[in-house]
Amino acid sequence: MAFGGYTFICGMTGQRVWNDACQVTQCQPSLQNQEKEIVEAALAESKGKDVGPQGASAKLGIPRSTLDSKIKQLKIKKHKFISEQ
Repeated sequence: MAFGGYTFICGMTGQRVWNDACQVTQCQPSLQNQEKEIVEAALAESKGKDVGPQGASAKLGIPRSTLDSKIKQLKIKKHKFISEQ
């Protein structure tokens, strides 16, 4: 028995586990999908512009560097949101 016989209730699954290492990764794809949808919506609304008062980073309330990191992490193709003018 790990941890002297203490069990924990996993916050994700509600199951008893012998340690606090519950399956946090179970919700990872869902969270990433939500993040991707939010970032893509902001890019679509700003027509692919990521900086400035009407840019996606301003709409999301995050620094441009954070937005750039999220775009890279979530494998978003920013160019598909840029409108031709």
